[in-house]
Amino acid sequence: MRNISFLKKLSAYLAGAITFLATVKALWTGASSWMYFTCAAILIAGAVVFAVTEHFSDLPPLSPKHANNKEDESIILQSESAFSKVRYAEKDDEDIAFLCNRITRTELDKFCITYKKYSLWRRRNPAIFTAVVTTDTNLSPKKRLVGFFDIFPLTKSAAEKLANGTIREREIQAEDILPEADNPNASYIYIASVQVNPHQEVFGNGLAKEILIVKFAEFMMKTFPPQDGRSILAYGHTTRGISLLSNASFRNVQLATMNRQRDPLYKLEDVAYRELAEQRLKKILSKYKS
Repeated sequence: MRNISFLKKLSAYLAGAITFLATVKALWTGASSWMYFTCAAILIAGAVVFAVTEHFSDLPPLSPKHANNKEDESIILQSESAFSKVRYAEKDDEDIAFLCNRITRTELDKFCITYKKYSLWRRRNPAIFTAVVTTDTNLSPKKRLVGFFDIFPLTKSAAEKLANGTIREREIQAEDILPEADNPNASYIYIASVQVNPHQEVFGNGLAKEILIVKFAEFMMKTFPPQDGRSILAYGHTTRGISLLSNASFRNVQLATMNRQRDPLYKLEDVAYRELAEQRLKKILSKYKS
């Protein structure tokens, strides 16, 4: 289609040039042949230049592939300094908590738990919700928030109901979540969400994702490190989420058609979690020390 468009433009310019030359020849009777041909060459060359210039000015900007390459270069150059500019938000920062709940209901699931109900859950176990923010307190919460993650240590009964597909995430109740004191011995960890703030403006999108994943790994290793009998469950809500789970050695244990959530369910067993931590997570965290 672009070639056809170019040919149309070139034809139009050439037609204009030829018409102009015919008029000049009829009126400029005293001109020598070499002057006429010189004028013709200049006009035809000009027509080609105008057509080429207009054609390329209509082309779209750099393709996503090229844009991603530039973003990747930016990530490599900026990662180390970026981690010195972020921290975990305070657990009682309700502006951030409210914003994160709104993002979840907008971006992931409009029927998910409300902010009011989630506040009760967070009082039971503050570790279930963690936000990552920039250190610049002059920014509004909407711009300061890099991203967040929700991680639930579940009772055995709740984990089994999720695993066999009889309950959806939004049907989890406060009593299904272990109290904070039981975190060290929690055997069933459910990753509800890992979400970058689509409104943040401090970092490029690729860099923001990298920061959030590293802070997520750091949190998991400190709060719910690998131990015998500890497994992790997570639904693949998005294509990117499924890709991350698969790359982290999670197994698909349930198809979307087999549960009420209507998302594929993934599981990381205790042995696989330990291997993931030893082979990849610890190396990542040693590279980006907070």
